[in-house]
Amino acid sequence: MTITFDGFTIPIVFLTLVAAYLLKLLLSAKAASDSPKPSKGVRLETLLDPEVRKNHVEFNKKLHKEFPGQPVIPVLGSEPNFYLVHTMEAAMEVTAKSEYFSSNPWVDGRLVALNTMTKTDHDRVLKTVKRFYAASKVKGIYTEIIDRAFAANRPL
Repeated sequence: MTITFDGFTIPIVFLTLVAAYLLKLLLSAKAASDSPKPSKGVRLETLLDPEVRKNHVEFNKKLHKEFPGQPVIPVLGSEPNFYLVHTMEAAMEVTAKSEYFSSNPWVDGRLVALNTMTKTDHDRVLKTVKRFYAASKVKGIYTEIIDRAFAANRPL
């Protein structure tokens, strides 16, 4: 078998291979765009965006449109098993179950507040701190408490 070169065979074969490769890329890109997304949820950056937080009512409406009937939405780009609960019913259900939700941010179970303690610990700590929460003590710093509450709840 003899292979001859007429000056056009190699460039034509090369261009045919390039065209076939580009067609394959185009078809695979279209197939990838038609397939469902591997995971649907809300990006963590979106939840932390000041504009989203400022316009939270509109954001909530958008969530209900994008995730109809889905009370719990995965938060993408965050810790595993991190979810956005965006219906009142789901929020009440989750917060009622300590295996799903805890107000204690410490993994090692450090005591944070009276409401996160066992009754025995609660009673022990309450005896110690009770005198600082007496009406006469609170009355002395009432205006400071009000000022701090308003400062903490000011619009973003």
